[in-house]
Amino acid sequence: SQPRCTQPPTPSNNETVGCAAAGAYQLFAAPEMGEAPETVPPFPAELLGVYSCHGKKPSNHDEFSSLSKTNQDRGCVVFPFATHPRQAVFGVFDGHGRSGDVVSQAAMDEVLRLLDTELRGATPESVDFGAAMKRAFVGAHRHLRAAHGEHAYDSGTTAVVVLQRDD
Repeated sequence: SQPRCTQPPTPSNNETVGCAAAGAYQLFAAPEMGEAPETVPPFPAELLGVYSCHGKKPSNHDEFSSLSKTNQDRGCVVFPFATHPRQAVFGVFDGHGRSGDVVSQAAMDEVLRLLDTELRGATPESVDFGAAMKRAFVGAHRHLRAAHGEHAYDSGTTAVVVLQRDD
């Protein structure tokens, strides 16, 4: 299968576009356990492993039954990132609450969009990478409250994001 290529998502533009489009990047999302990935990973399996698994919750049917929960986790690899051929972003977003899947997806999209905008064309001398990451998370938090208030009210996500760059 071909990589999913997308422009950095914005509230008004979250459609899939060709990789050659200006501002496009390749997003690899972790598949659900037992499913084939929708896109080709950017690194060989010997270098990059991904795994995602929904949980179980007790069923009201009987004490021995369980139901599959919605997978609220999101994981991504974006490489190359922000037009830099030796820069990648790795992220894990662990949603929780009634709308954890919506919140973790929206947080992932917004962190990537904000970080991409800030780092596009940046050099180590021109940007404080730690401060850029913090601004991306603070901006994503604000976006979630404003654009997804009903979901963000009683749900959330924790996240770990790594920016790897080899200059």
